[in-house]
Amino acid sequence: MPLLSPWRADFPAIAALQRQGQTYLDNAATTQKPQTLIDALTHYYTNGAANVHRAQHLPGAHATQAFEASRIKAAHWLNA
Repeated sequence: MPLLSPWRADFPAIAALQRQGQTYLDNAATTQKPQTLIDALTHYYTNGAANVHRAQHLPGAHATQAFEASRIKAAHWLNA
C-alpha cells in the first residue's frame, strides 16, 4: 500500500520516479527538492547570483535583503 502524504506532490522528482514505478530512498546521499525551492533557485541564478553582506552591487543588495528576510521568517517560525 503506498504511503499518502500531503507533501509528495511538492517534489517533482518524486512524481517523475513514481510514473516509472520507482521510489526514491537515498535521502542520505541527495535529498529531492520541492518545486518552491527549484523556483527560488532558478530566480536567484537567472537574476544575478551574489554573495550576501559582501557585494557593493545591486544583485548583492537583493541577495542580502532576501537572506535577512529569510532569517526573520525562520526566527518567527521557530518563535526565536
